[in-house]
Amino acid sequence: MFNILAPIFGLIALAYASRKVNILGPSAYVELNRYVASLALPALSRVIKLLAASAGPCALVAHGLFLARDDSSNARPWVAATRPRPLALVSLKLLAQPVITGLLAIYAFGLAGMDAQLVIILSALPTGTGAFMLADVYERDLEVTSTTIMLSTILSALSLSLCLTILPRIL
Repeated sequence: MFNILAPIFGLIALAYASRKVNILGPSAYVELNRYVASLALPALSRVIKLLAASAGPCALVAHGLFLARDDSSNARPWVAATRPRPLALVSLKLLAQPVITGLLAIYAFGLAGMDAQLVIILSALPTGTGAFMLADVYERDLEVTSTTIMLSTILSALSLSLCLTILPRIL
C-alpha cells in the first residue's frame, strides 16, 4: 500500500510547492492534479474494498464480545449451548429448513439441477447476525439468540459439507 500512496503524496507535495513558488503555469497545475487523481482513484477503490470486506468479520467479533462479556449470567456460554431451545432452533435451521426448501424448490416451483442446489445450499447457511440485532433492539432472548448463532455457525460446516457432497449426486 505504501508503494502506491508514497508517489501520490509526493506528487501532491510537488504540485503544492510549485504552485506556491509559481514555477509552472495554471494549465500545468490542472494536468498535474488530473494525473494525481488518476493515480489516487485505484488506491482509494482498493481501500474501500478492503473496508467493505472487513464488515463481516467485525460483526462476528462484536458478537463474540457479547458472548465473552464479563457478566455473571453469561460467564459460561457453552453451558447455554446444551439447552434444549437453542439445540431445537439449530436443528430446525440446519436440518429441517434445507429439506423443506428442497421439497418446495423441486415439487412446488419445478427447479432442477444447479438452481435447486443453489436454493438448498442457501437455506442451509447458519443463522445470521440480523437475528441477534433484532433480539438486542427488542431485548428478547439474547442468550438463546446468541447461542443459536454460535451453534449454527459451528455446525453449518458439517451441514454445508453434507449438502455440497450429496446434492450434486441426487439433483
